[in-house]
Amino acid sequence: PNSELINQAVGNWTHRNHLGRVDIPVGVAYGTRPRMVHDLLLEIANADPAIVRNPAPNVVFLGFGASSLDFELRVHISEVLDSLAVASRLRMAIVEAFEEKDIEIPFPQQDVHLRIKDLGEVAKAVA
Repeated sequence: PNSELINQAVGNWTHRNHLGRVDIPVGVAYGTRPRMVHDLLLEIANADPAIVRNPAPNVVFLGFGASSLDFELRVHISEVLDSLAVASRLRMAIVEAFEEKDIEIPFPQQDVHLRIKDLGEVAKAVA
């Protein structure tokens, strides 16, 4: 197989195809209704003229993250070279829509619980 690759012409099947896919990961705070996030992300995608309708935009609920419910908006665009501009425009629209709907985009956080028997020892240690 390697010798065939080296000795024969290689055809680029996607050379004439400008279709591209853009994936936007999105995390929302626990307590947010997943169906609302799903529908809002689809609404945002369907409003952008650069996004093709076939295949249709898709939202995937990826899972339960450490600090967020994790989604991914997946869209196809007609011109792969526009992927950065489309991704940026979608992110802006997502932030604006989430602000309007009071949907929080959380940041990673961690709670630390200290088991302290004597606060005097802690005061000496940090002084």
